Amino acid sequence: MFLSRKPNLAVLVAGVTLAAGQAVFNWTTITPSKELVWHSCMTRFECARLLVPYDWQDRSDERFMALAIQKLPAVVPEDDPTFGGSIFANPGGPGHSGTLMIQSAAKYLQQTVDKPGKKHYEIVSWDPRGIGNSVPKVECLHRPYDVSSYNLESRGYHALDMGRTSVAYALGIFQGMGLKCKWEMDHGLDILPYLGTVDVVDDLKHMVELVEIPRRGNITSNNTTDARLQFYGFSYGTVIGQMFASRYPGNVGRIAVDGVVDMEDYMATPGWLTSTANMDNCVDHFFDLCLKAKTKCALYKEGDKCASEIEARAESFIESLDNKPIGAVMSDGRRAVITGHDFRLLFGTIAYNPVPSYEIFDLTLASAMQGNYTLLLEELAQMGEYTPIDQECKAPTSMDNSLDTLAAIYCLDADDLTGKDLDYWTAYADKMASTSRWFGFSVAQIQFACSSWPVRPKNRFTGPFRSPPATAALARDRPAAPILFISTRLDPVSPLASARNMQRRHAGAGLLIQESSGHTAFNSAPSRCRDETIRDFFDQGIVPYGERVCKEDCGPWDAGCSVFTPGNRSVAGAGAVRRRDGSGDGRGRSDSGPLAFSPVRIL
Repeated sequence: MFLSRKPNLAVLVAGVTLAAGQAVFNWTTITPSKELVWHSCMTRFECARLLVPYDWQDRSDERFMALAIQKLPAVVPEDDPTFGGSIFANPGGPGHSGTLMIQSAAKYLQQTVDKPGKKHYEIVSWDPRGIGNSVPKVECLHRPYDVSSYNLESRGYHALDMGRTSVAYALGIFQGMGLKCKWEMDHGLDILPYLGTVDVVDDLKHMVELVEIPRRGNITSNNTTDARLQFYGFSYGTVIGQMFASRYPGNVGRIAVDGVVDMEDYMATPGWLTSTANMDNCVDHFFDLCLKAKTKCALYKEGDKCASEIEARAESFIESLDNKPIGAVMSDGRRAVITGHDFRLLFGTIAYNPVPSYEIFDLTLASAMQGNYTLLLEELAQMGEYTPIDQECKAPTSMDNSLDTLAAIYCLDADDLTGKDLDYWTAYADKMASTSRWFGFSVAQIQFACSSWPVRPKNRFTGPFRSPPATAALARDRPAAPILFISTRLDPVSPLASARNMQRRHAGAGLLIQESSGHTAFNSAPSRCRDETIRDFFDQGIVPYGERVCKEDCGPWDAGCSVFTPGNRSVAGAGAVRRRDGSGDGRGRSDSGPLAFSPVRIL
């Protein structure tokens, strides 16, 4: 669920670059309205700008913000008997743009949930308050230059793995960020107290009411139980879905959540301690698959009998770079310093999307072990580690404000972390590292962003996170269907244990487990079994009794395996890797899928 500075190997990127198939659209051509008024946009989509109050709990506050909302219409008209209504989707973060997700992923989402000839849905998403094309937006770091300067500066504390020195340096950086946001507040940025998930959930409830009540011929009704949410949330989107179900069970139609966040661990102090419980297991799994792939895996050597042999060679090399970092020069002349942390950071990124990213990590690490760091430097550049600042000085203000919004949202949801001393933060970083030696230090930085955050939330919901038994009779204060929880067997940042823990809190909820690694089942590997389960859920409200296990159809190093197009499921870049055995076309890949889940360095 972690938001990146720049999502590597994914479609959603910072700056003005858009993924293939996405179009530039001037949202200011739409006048914001308190009604949901749709306008044709970007050829096949519809867009709207909806005015919502800053504070849903204080109607005397007359300030409004404008949310950017976008949808892919159903393949049938709304009066068709097979029209299934709207499914709202959220790609995660916190801080990802839902409108960019619609442009890149809505078609695949639609094909995943539709039952041709029986049930067809429109897919809707939005830029939550403060994010993307919604205004006003959180802007503490205004330009790509500001973000890139931070990215370079933050390499100085080396992911917190140098003890108290790096922890103290990181706290200083985040103190500066907090002061910068406070300065922006003093100069007119007034939305920071109103960005918590509780406010996002109220926005979502309002959107559902505006969409669903008129369809029921009850435009003027104040009976909001007429409005039932259909929702598909990924990663941080599972926080939105679970909070909605807990606060408004009578407005639940269908809620599916994939890559499940443990709500208690998310909101409590010290927090996030369970998030990377599977990351090191994902590392082991990578080397297991490498051994199985044999010569398709560049790290494999003839005679290897155990995956641990391959892993030991790799870890020895990575640790050597911890002890003796090396200098390098990129193809355009930019200087770089390479450490072992860079490989751990890269794996933490690619672990989100094993197909095709495991092959990319394999080639990158194998090349480096042979003395060629070109692939690593290219990956680090994509991740925002070494940005050409001279070019970004000339760049316009970026639509992507994810660096700001992760802290702006999470620090309101979480307990107050200001005032903690260096001993506290050093112990916390060490605790996170004990959970995952590969990625614990990186994930710890999420909490560090809150160490000097300048504002607390106006409204906050801390639970309980549970919902009552469902009934198809649409009774007041009862869901129409149980929640469907979804997880991979090895999710690097939202472990299966979190899904099981949260499933127990919601009466009758079912759990779908996909036998794969990766963050969210949807984003990690193709599975017809998974897709069939999801279609039945949205159509009939059916969830597995207890748990259902679905196998992946294919995985890393399987010839032709790709994720995001139904049928052959090919995606740009799926075969674009030159393998050691000579297969693959050798060309560069453009992305690893339509959802931006990759973490890079968190903050």
